[in-house]
Amino acid sequence: MRGGRYDVVGSGPDEPDPRRERLRRALAVGGAAVVVIGFGVYQAQRPDPPEPAPTRGPVVTPTVEAAAAGRNAVFPAARRRGDTEIVRVTFPDGVSAELRYPRSLAVASLGASPVVGAWLGTDMTTYRQLVAPPRGEASLAEGGSRIRDMTPTVSLWPSAPYVPLGGHVLLFEFGRWRMALHDVDEGLTFEQRMEWARNLRGRVTRDGFLVLRADGPLRLAPAGKRMGSELAGPQLHFGAGSRDRQVWIVRQPGCRGVEDPPMRLVSLNRPYAGRCRGDFYLAAAGDLPFVQAVVRNLRVRRVA
Repeated sequence: MRGGRYDVVGSGPDEPDPRRERLRRALAVGGAAVVVIGFGVYQAQRPDPPEPAPTRGPVVTPTVEAAAAGRNAVFPAARRRGDTEIVRVTFPDGVSAELRYPRSLAVASLGASPVVGAWLGTDMTTYRQLVAPPRGEASLAEGGSRIRDMTPTVSLWPSAPYVPLGGHVLLFEFGRWRMALHDVDEGLTFEQRMEWARNLRGRVTRDGFLVLRADGPLRLAPAGKRMGSELAGPQLHFGAGSRDRQVWIVRQPGCRGVEDPPMRLVSLNRPYAGRCRGDFYLAAAGDLPFVQAVVRNLRVRRVA
């Protein structure tokens, strides 16, 4: 373990794990044949998480059953005009857009959750993506008990079971929303985690969407930002956590040259497709007729 710079639970192996590198390369492969390494097998090879460190005051760990009925998503109201549904949405940077699609696709009923990347200062090694765990604390409770409170609204959790390469998780509370930062082994120092915990702000709009803001050294990825092949800017994921149907809408001004599908959609091992639509990138995964209908017929335009 490294001196006082690191959290008491933040240690990991000093050398890169070749299995992890192989998994990253496999998941990055697109095309007709997609190789997906069995998640259960990889999880079984990981060491058990360390014992929780002492915390000040009582820590209440929610059980999976306690929050099983709750979805960490917003289900926006859809207006109907003939066979078309019209839905207004708000991205995590506060920009609003209008979606139009055949009502048979029922995109709004999948539930939308925000996603955006962020980093500290000019140190791009601190880049992480903020996502909404499908069932909030219940999703993380499947991986073990909460470890400690970082602030009154930010807590530290063991590696999430649905992120095979993940380290510890910072969980942020914004009203009814829960947002997670999935770290990596030998990742952020304790001081860097505290910078995240102190400087990420959020507000909930009247129609239930989460808008995020960064203070201090924390930087939220702007629309159009890419980290390698990953689209890092503000986005909404409909059906996040589902293996049946998902739709991703990413703010990507002047969208062009987006060729690789999002790695997490590829890893579902379902038919998928994506395309640019004006200043947005659209991607879908699920049954083939649904995927084809989404990329052909879903329209999105900025309204505010």
